[in-house]
Order: sequence, then C-alpha cells, then structure tokens
Amino acid sequence: MARSDMSDLEWDFIKQVLPNKSRGVKRVDDRRVINGIFYVLRTGIPWRDLPSEYGPYTTIYNRFNRWTYAGIWEQGAIDVIPSKSNRKLPKEFDAEIYKQRNKIERFFGRIKASFRRIATRHEKTSQNFMAMVKLAAVRIWIKFYESAA
Repeated sequence: MARSDMSDLEWDFIKQVLPNKSRGVKRVDDRRVINGIFYVLRTGIPWRDLPSEYGPYTTIYNRFNRWTYAGIWEQGAIDVIPSKSNRKLPKEFDAEIYKQRNKIERFFGRIKASFRRIATRHEKTSQNFMAMVKLAAVRIWIKFYESAA
C-alpha cells in the first residue's frame, strides 16, 4: 500500500458517492482508480507518469474527467466567499462560515502543502482544478474523522 492509497474507512466514505451503474465492458476496480487519482493529486506528476500499479493512466484520467463532469465531487459543496459588489447576479453565500475565513485560509495552506498538484495548479480546466481541491478536502476531512473516532 502506497502512502497515498486510501484506508478502508476512506474507501467506505468515497465509494458511496461514486456511480455504480456500468455499461459494456466490466470496469476496472474503482478503488484502484481513486488511489491513482490521489497519487497524482499528492505528487503533482503528469497523468502520463502514473505508476503502472494503478492501471493505464488513460483509464485513471478519463474516469477522473467523467466523474468531474458528472458532478460527483460537487455533492455537499457550498459557496463561502461572497461575490464582488459589482457583480450583476451575486451568488448566495453563508455569512457565518465566511466569518471563519481564517480557518479556510489555513486549510488551503494545508492542502497546498500536502497536495502538490494543487499547489502547482497543473489542471488545465477550472472544473478539474476544483475537483482536485474537493478531493483533497475530502481526504483531509476523512483522515481527521478517522483519527477522532
């Protein structure tokens, strides 16, 4: 098990949000795919350099993109930062959470320190970048939950 591989508890949390309907050819193990995504997230390597123990990099990359565009990583996310005052259609945000923005800034500092892919912003699209940020946040949250249990 590599350092970036998920624990059983992490896998139990994450598999709940993954789609389980498959068509056509039998899918490769989702856990191996997620471990490959976390490896890329932690190390910041290009998808092509993913070690073969996670399977073909194209499978990992395509599954990440497919899940991102399907909105898999969007579940439970809320806007915390208010829109600019000159925005025509301002987004709603949670003012109580915004008051705790110092914690959020420190959290992003931790994400950048732990996940090189986010610190170097390798992702080409903003949607993929946000998916990586959300995955990193989930990973940190689950580790915190696991240590508190």
